[in-house]
Amino acid sequence: MYKTFGKRVVDITGSLIALSILAVPMVFVALAVKLTSKGSVLYKQERTGLNGKTFNIYKFRSLKPFMCFDGYQANNNAHIKTPIGNFLRVYSIDELPQIFNVLNGSMSLVGPRPHPIYLDQKYDSCTLVHQRYAVKPGITGLAQISGYRGETKTLEEFTGRILLDLDYINQLSFMNDIKIVCKTASRIFSTSKGS
Repeated sequence: MYKTFGKRVVDITGSLIALSILAVPMVFVALAVKLTSKGSVLYKQERTGLNGKTFNIYKFRSLKPFMCFDGYQANNNAHIKTPIGNFLRVYSIDELPQIFNVLNGSMSLVGPRPHPIYLDQKYDSCTLVHQRYAVKPGITGLAQISGYRGETKTLEEFTGRILLDLDYINQLSFMNDIKIVCKTASRIFSTSKGS
């Protein structure tokens, strides 16, 4: 029951609450992106979602315009980021527009992070990857709070992320989602205190 109707109710409620709190800060972030770098405020990229269907994911642009293409995966190269790009990524502020992905139903607050399509194709030999499509992808997930955040350089790293995603799906529950959201917030807050 929670996997379908209940999770959707939580997603809509949670994203509306988040939007009511973050709407004004998001406007200032959008202005900061626009004023510090040429190009669009938002970056969109095609990703694979529920049942293998594709959708456009939205982020605040943290990269210079020439790096915004589908064959690129996030890494720590400072020279390809906008002046505020690193700040946006460290504190996951670039992910905030995905609240709208949650509202339109293409994503959930919690679930396996959606990979760029080329990345799923690159590691297609890892047959477990298709099992992730049993649920909607999330803004955050078990893999992300377990250390698998950002660039995936090897098949071993990719497989480790996939196994955690499948573990999440197998144990999907309201309480597990709440724990993941709380741990995500805690990690962001810890990063903030350490900087």
